[in-house]
Amino acid sequence: MGANEIPPLQSNSPTPLQGLHSNHEPDTLTVCLEGDVDTASGRNAYTACIAGGANSVVVDLSRVTFLDSAGYGMLVAARNAAFDRGANFALAGAIGQVAQYLALVEQSESIR
Repeated sequence: MGANEIPPLQSNSPTPLQGLHSNHEPDTLTVCLEGDVDTASGRNAYTACIAGGANSVVVDLSRVTFLDSAGYGMLVAARNAAFDRGANFALAGAIGQVAQYLALVEQSESIR
């Protein structure tokens, strides 16, 4: 695993279906995204992440091939909504361009 990659989910993670799939277990909601995460799909991801009121939300990015600022903004909004209700939030499995983008954003935010 390269320096810019986020660790993958455990092997029991659900497989994404048709670009968005969520698996709601008693305390954890896993949202699996696939393909491009932009304005439209980001809204769908946000909606999936805030559904159900789980104690933990994990967004599996292992099958995401493109993430733009609008998609990232929706993930940040989902993270904030989770934190506001006292839930944990994590991104997992990002590779390639997506992992590089997240690393760049993280470095940019740490400079502020």
